[in-house]
Amino acid sequence: MQGKRPPRYGGVDNFNARQNIANARLSLQAANQSLRRSHQRLLDFIATVPDSWYATETRFRRRLRLDTWGHYAEHTRAILAWRHERAL
Repeated sequence: MQGKRPPRYGGVDNFNARQNIANARLSLQAANQSLRRSHQRLLDFIATVPDSWYATETRFRRRLRLDTWGHYAEHTRAILAWRHERAL
């Protein structure tokens, strides 16, 4: 929103790997609580954004899509694979 580039993490795979390491010891309950807090912070933030910033295809909306709903399917596949492995 400030016209600055988002932080560079060396790509999404590198970011995800670092998050995996940082959160590896969380219990399922703690991970779920963290997810819910993070999601609520996102919703609170989006509520402060002028409608015009995401009503059309803006840089902000593109970044929001890449980091949220456009990215969820990748994690859904990974979670389903993990659940399948645990069920075997």
